[in-house]
Amino acid sequence: ETAAALVTRSFGRLQAEDTGIEPEGVWTVSVAIPDARYPDRDAVVGFYDRLVERVEALPGVRRAAVTGGIPLTFAGWTSQVVARDWDPGRVAHEVRHRASTPGYFEVMGVPVLAGRAFEPSDGRAPPYVAVVNEAFVDAHFGGAPALGRQVTFDREPDENSVWRTIVGVVGSERQATLSQPAAPEVWEPFPQDWGANRTVVLRTTGDPETLRDALAAALGDVDPAVPLGRLRSMEEVVRLASADARFLSLLFSLFAGLALALAALGIYGVTAQVVRQNVPEFGVRMALGADGGAVVRMVLGRTLWLAGAGVAGGSVVALLGAGTMQSLLYSTAARDPLAFSVAPVLLLVVALAAAWWPARRAARVEPV
Repeated sequence: ETAAALVTRSFGRLQAEDTGIEPEGVWTVSVAIPDARYPDRDAVVGFYDRLVERVEALPGVRRAAVTGGIPLTFAGWTSQVVARDWDPGRVAHEVRHRASTPGYFEVMGVPVLAGRAFEPSDGRAPPYVAVVNEAFVDAHFGGAPALGRQVTFDREPDENSVWRTIVGVVGSERQATLSQPAAPEVWEPFPQDWGANRTVVLRTTGDPETLRDALAAALGDVDPAVPLGRLRSMEEVVRLASADARFLSLLFSLFAGLALALAALGIYGVTAQVVRQNVPEFGVRMALGADGGAVVRMVLGRTLWLAGAGVAGGSVVALLGAGTMQSLLYSTAARDPLAFSVAPVLLLVVALAAAWWPARRAARVEPV
């Protein structure tokens, strides 16, 4: 019971975590274009520009964009990052990277905290720009203003290094899983970090049932030979991100429910047997003036004492073995006071409920 309480509490905290996005009404669809038909950057970027324009013209679509990866399913890449104003030798390691067209942050509901998001003018040619998330600013700039600072992805910058000016700071998304905090991330305009296999994201108020057909028609207008990939909502992505934790919580809850049922059945059987064995005692007590309420309290008291002893012993064992649960928990201590309080109280309540009917039978014993 304690383990189930711990896992359920952990799952509740995981579900309450802020993903950094607003998934309601957001849909994603993967698109893969053949290299033979789109061999270079101009061809790829042109294709996706036309596709976004066509998708945004669909009824019910408020905004659309192209990105290299969506939250909670990180598919980007990582590198070192160096800021121009850092001391020599200072490097930020394993910084995540993603690229998008203008409109991505608006589609996902990611706030722009400072500066601006990408614009159509952020194209293939210099000046090169970048947007960083809040986690990057906190981790590598110490929370100091980031706008206007320049970064490169070269570990040891030289005269050939490409420097990107930070033009915006956005909120941090959970990139990989709900249980992992947002990592520092650098965003680049899609024309500066392009690729053939990308994801189209769109915020819509339309009917999801007709959305796929409309998207297929829009893609067919751009290039009939390119197939439409899997369409799914960001709400589904968020649910899948917590699927393992949900299954674990359900599994522990089922076993806890089974344990409670067995405990209740056992306590009922034992209490009923004890009542039958002590019928003469109850009769004598009632003949000497005890009322039915006193007999009920006596039976329940004995049951509560025995159940309390068992719960105390079980709580000690649970405390000693709690450390083995820590790897299964999120933001919850293995010896969480609330979980260790709820489980004993629940067991005692079940014990009293199971003993109630036999106690009532004892109270109806005829003194004669």
